[in-house]
Amino acid sequence: LAAQKLSTRGVVASIGTYGSSITEATQNIYDEAGIIQIGTGSTANNLTEKGLKLFFRTAPRNDEQSNVAARAI
Repeated sequence: LAAQKLSTRGVVASIGTYGSSITEATQNIYDEAGIIQIGTGSTANNLTEKGLKLFFRTAPRNDEQSNVAARAI
């Protein structure tokens, strides 16, 4: 509901959320409204596999995190 409200109020970008499930639930709303979305802690692989041009992440995908962990171990 918050994403829907923001999409009608002239917001140009959303920074957050931290959870992948919430990020995924808002992706189409923001994309259709032309709002830039930055996921600050969302790590699910499928978030970037959708190819949305206005979605960016600051945390690596789950698969990359597991590769780094394996190399460190």
